Amino acid sequence: MPQVPHNVRKERAAILRKEGEVQLNRFLQNKIGREEEVVVENGRIGRCKDFTEVILPSALEVGTLARVNCIAVEDGRMVGEL
Repeated sequence: MPQVPHNVRKERAAILRKEGEVQLNRFLQNKIGREEEVVVENGRIGRCKDFTEVILPSALEVGTLARVNCIAVEDGRMVGEL
């Protein structure tokens, strides 16, 4: 089977990346208004059970669990408030 030309591969990859961004944004928008349990990974960054990255309003102790309200989406991550 012949290889797909380089320019076609690049074009298809760009389409897939764009669609991935659209789907991620749609997924994150559906979380707004929900309360989630987040494990703190790095001060102001945590993750939900489904691995959604959450920006926390203040630094918390690494490894702790926090209940946050999802209030916005910023750069592909949820923004949470305590």
